[in-house]
Amino acid sequence: WCHSPFFAKVARGAFVRINIGQNNGEPVYRSR
Repeated sequence: WCHSPFFAKVARGAFVRINIGQNNGEPVYRSR
């Protein structure tokens, strides 16, 4: 859903954390 065309409009001005996997058992996030 984060690649939907409306997502950029909804998330604009908001802090978004996307879980992209794990590193040494710790969750890794991409912040936008």
